[in-house]
Amino acid sequence: MPDLRHPLLLAGLSLVLPGTALALPWDVDMVDSPAARGYACWEEGKDDQGNHYCKRGMQPLPEGVVAQQHILSPSALKTPELPKDDLQAWDALQNPLDSSPQVLAKGERMFQIYCTPCHGVPDSEGKIEHLGTVAQPGRMPGVIALTGDDGVLQGRSDGQVYRAIRVGNAIMPSYNWAMTDDEMWSIVTYSRTLDQGAYVPPKPPEPEPADDEEEAEE
Repeated sequence: MPDLRHPLLLAGLSLVLPGTALALPWDVDMVDSPAARGYACWEEGKDDQGNHYCKRGMQPLPEGVVAQQHILSPSALKTPELPKDDLQAWDALQNPLDSSPQVLAKGERMFQIYCTPCHGVPDSEGKIEHLGTVAQPGRMPGVIALTGDDGVLQGRSDGQVYRAIRVGNAIMPSYNWAMTDDEMWSIVTYSRTLDQGAYVPPKPPEPEPADDEEEAEE
């Protein structure tokens, strides 16, 4: 009987036998492999009184500990949670960060990661000539320009820009799951350095003339 361990014989068998046969016993499909859900009991048992208990499973969180929404922050977002449609409340929010080099550097990095795919990459002068690759024709219609004469940044307060980042706006998704509070506010700070990115508050309405003034004109 030939030696089945001979390299040449194994090579010849690989040309004849189906690939699945050579893969045994390592071709177990994922659907057939064992799986366990996090924090679920993997194996139950019964005590002397017949009560069920968990013999094997992932250890739950310690008492008094809850999972945090953000890995990098030890607590929840510092800015209060506001109703998404309460535009007046969002508009009243004040940016808690200054425009220090550290804040601007963080904001630029966050902008490059989360904003440029749709809104485009700013050049050295803060101008964005083209929308990002996600918003190219035929891919994602409706992405708005942030900078320039038609940019929306100049018409939106810090609170409004923060709102769009945190809870989303129109077709824009929310990013409160991806960034800490300071990271979102740092984008607001950095965006003000872009071309026509500074907020220009709307002019207050002109007061109506008093009745005596109208009579004097007549």
